[in-house]
Amino acid sequence: MNARPFLWFVVISPLLGSLAACAGDSTTGPSPPSPQPPAPSATSLIAFSSLPKDGGADVWLINPDGTGLRRLTNDPRNASGPVWSPDGSTIFFHSARHGFTEIYSIRLDGSQERRLTYTSRDFGPSCSPDGSKVVFVSERHAEFDLELYMMNADGTEQVQLTDTPGDSYAPTWSPDGSRIAFEWLRPLGSEPVETTEIYTVRPDGSGLVNLTNHPDWDESPDWSPDGSQIAFSAWRDGEIDIYVMNADGSGLVRLTQGIRRANWPAWSPDGSRIVFTCGWEVGADDICVVNADGSGLSRLTDNPAADGAPSWSPDGSQIAFHSWQDGSNDIWVMDRDGSNLVQLTDTAEDNLGPVWSPRLQAGS
Repeated sequence: MNARPFLWFVVISPLLGSLAACAGDSTTGPSPPSPQPPAPSATSLIAFSSLPKDGGADVWLINPDGTGLRRLTNDPRNASGPVWSPDGSTIFFHSARHGFTEIYSIRLDGSQERRLTYTSRDFGPSCSPDGSKVVFVSERHAEFDLELYMMNADGTEQVQLTDTPGDSYAPTWSPDGSRIAFEWLRPLGSEPVETTEIYTVRPDGSGLVNLTNHPDWDESPDWSPDGSQIAFSAWRDGEIDIYVMNADGSGLVRLTQGIRRANWPAWSPDGSRIVFTCGWEVGADDICVVNADGSGLSRLTDNPAADGAPSWSPDGSQIAFHSWQDGSNDIWVMDRDGSNLVQLTDTAEDNLGPVWSPRLQAGS
């Protein structure tokens, strides 16, 4: 496996920060004084991965006000990278409990946990907008060769989508479910030199299109809510900036400039703003936001800690993220303008990659 996809797998995948291999039978994790299930009246939840210092990881849930912290999985071999189903009833994740990393699903009450894949290494699931399909990354095609695969949400009918000379990973669905954007890494020794491009493909594997076609790095695609545009980060002119293009690759617009690192863009639910990680100096990153037309750039966090993995609430009023402070990462929430900053977790474990649920219905 080339270095870049491996980095995505262990760091940038929804876990976003777990650098340790998982070993042992640790079942530790955040331990509030009186853990309780999320309140039935909660309209949304935040899922995240918790990584103890002695290895292992689990998926946890918490209400946006910091109440209702509870462990969803109990896995000695690294359950991480939670992804919500569109109706908020199920979480997909990957785990190495049987040796290699495989994909699982579980209900919000911890019931009906199901192993969905049974091959060498499967990870990075992404659920279709209608909840019927899951696209994921797999090494089953050939050793050290990452390709995209598709399956039904229950794990049946697994088929290969891509067959490229490099690595395909980081898939994300268009809002209407008609296309999947992903990163493609050119193989080592290729011309131009090893870089990533943004591609799209139909769910049946047809219609493969290179949207960026540039010799430098293009990564982290994120669809606008209406599906007309894709935001991504790109290395140009000695810095990493946020760009937006039309869904067919036309109309390229640079949104940021003068920031040393601008990464991991995420559209607000109403499509008006894009949140991302930003760094001007060597070291820690902050959370920034910019209007979709490139105006109104604002730095939401500004501290020595490393902030990452920003995730919008379903109504776009808040942003969750993780922040390294006091020797570990914890989950924080703030209003969309950076005000009302609230720390949700406070543990010795690394709590990483918060992912906000869709709006929950009663009984989810």
